[in-house]
Amino acid sequence: MSMTPAIEPDETITSAFEDVVSGWDASFLRCQTTQIECRNPATWMAVLHKPCGHKPICAVHYNLWLAKAVLSIADYGYVGCPDCYQDFATIDQAAQFHPL
Repeated sequence: MSMTPAIEPDETITSAFEDVVSGWDASFLRCQTTQIECRNPATWMAVLHKPCGHKPICAVHYNLWLAKAVLSIADYGYVGCPDCYQDFATIDQAAQFHPL
């Protein structure tokens, strides 16, 4: 039985990445909601369903999206995506959010 050896990340690349991340200032990352041009700093990463990808959003748009999704599911039984027109029965199917 052949075992493929684990690939170790290049220390130079890993070190450079860690330097960039440690010096990251989240206030420079702006909300990238598609509804309007928002100048708020992004505080959440919205990981959307396929094919819609992901984007950083601010706390205001995070809370608005959640409120609308909850109401849509309560009223219609699904939340719809305005970009790809898919319908989702749960919030987790439509998107997941991670704090930045």
